[in-house]
Amino acid sequence: MLGHLDQLREFGVMDTSPSRQSVVLPAFTVPKKSGGLRLVCDGRKLNALMQKPPAMFLPDVRDVIARFLQASYVVEADAVSYFYQFPLGAAIRKYFGANLAARRGAYTRCTLEVMCMGWNWAPCIAQRSSLVLLPEEDGVCWVDNFFAVGASKQEATGRFAALLERCEVARVELNTADETFGVPMQRFEALGLEFDLAADPPRFRSSPSWVLKLLEADDLRAVLSGGTTPRTFFKVFGSFVWFCFTTGRPLCYMRSALSFVRRLASQVGSGERGWDSPLDVPFSTVEDVRRALASLRTNEWCARSPDLQSVIGWSDASDAEWAVLLETTPRRVIQDVFLPPREHIFIKELLAALQAVWLAADEMPGKKFRLMVDNQAVVFALRKGHSKNYLANEILCLLFDLVAAGSLQLEPVWVSTEIQKADPFTRGWFHGSSLMEKSLLGAVLMSRRMCSLVGTMYGTGMSR
Repeated sequence: MLGHLDQLREFGVMDTSPSRQSVVLPAFTVPKKSGGLRLVCDGRKLNALMQKPPAMFLPDVRDVIARFLQASYVVEADAVSYFYQFPLGAAIRKYFGANLAARRGAYTRCTLEVMCMGWNWAPCIAQRSSLVLLPEEDGVCWVDNFFAVGASKQEATGRFAALLERCEVARVELNTADETFGVPMQRFEALGLEFDLAADPPRFRSSPSWVLKLLEADDLRAVLSGGTTPRTFFKVFGSFVWFCFTTGRPLCYMRSALSFVRRLASQVGSGERGWDSPLDVPFSTVEDVRRALASLRTNEWCARSPDLQSVIGWSDASDAEWAVLLETTPRRVIQDVFLPPREHIFIKELLAALQAVWLAADEMPGKKFRLMVDNQAVVFALRKGHSKNYLANEILCLLFDLVAAGSLQLEPVWVSTEIQKADPFTRGWFHGSSLMEKSLLGAVLMSRRMCSLVGTMYGTGMSR
């Protein structure tokens, strides 16, 4: 630690001269991938004194993936010790004291002169600064990683040149020693993913090096054996969550593991269970991890074609009935289907969405399906691929099975009730087949197979 302190002092990160400090933070180091050390401060004491930082405008991973797949070339650059490139103002420096451990329990007190990891404002400041250096129309920035994108080599390199000019003006140092620095690429790795833009259509998958590292980890073997600790389990399960989320594999298929994670998080958060206490992982959770592990081992490429024909659907539900409309195909109306009266509206809306996907997969496979729903919880569940409700996860599994079977690209969209085209059919305003059959859109009949499915779920028959 003391040797690392000398390096930090040399680069102007810390000042060890005596000074009065209002807040002193514990500090420690963690190893970097490159083999060096990274200084981390326990900033909880400081963060408690300050307001919460504003939104850092970190882009959604799915939007980043879509942006890469729409480009033909990407030019990458990384900033060198990015947080250290932001000096702290003299007025706030007194709040950034740090104690560095020395020999035999002693410590060295010093003052930070630059931003540190552990201060909750640091990521926000870094990301917002990156957005100025590389605007959204020129590419993607992820804190200290910059990706200039373009439809051609010339466009990508031109945007990268503009990034270099802005960095020079702002005195931001980039890692020019990286072998990929300034090179237009069609195959590259970013955010733990590997992209191949030369393929038709462009595709991506989890980084093979990241997958290999996870498969060879002792932590994974401990979880699969059923005996581990909460800290290790969260570490391993978090890796699978990232893998499923980035590659579009819905988490609802790991519903037993999700229920276990929520209970475990509650126990650890309340202090009922320690982070490093012995933990017996349930068999159902281990089986969920094994199934996800099988997908991870194959690590198949994921492709998203931007030229798919778009189909718009509308689904809605009320206390007594639901309706589904497809905008591109006028269809005859089938009578209402009544749901169990005590079920939550979220489940009813989700079942209506399931029926809409069922029809789209059956009638118009291989298309982009924009599903309009006026229930935000349903939209969030469809986007995330899982829910806190176990029954909802069962329904989501069926829904995503249909998405895969119909080769659909599902895009759930929230709309207000005022413009929800399926809403009138759930309120009895058009009750009666004669009126409904004159509708240009019409509602879609619940199939006998769907009625049987829902009836099995609730242990009751469904009337048609």
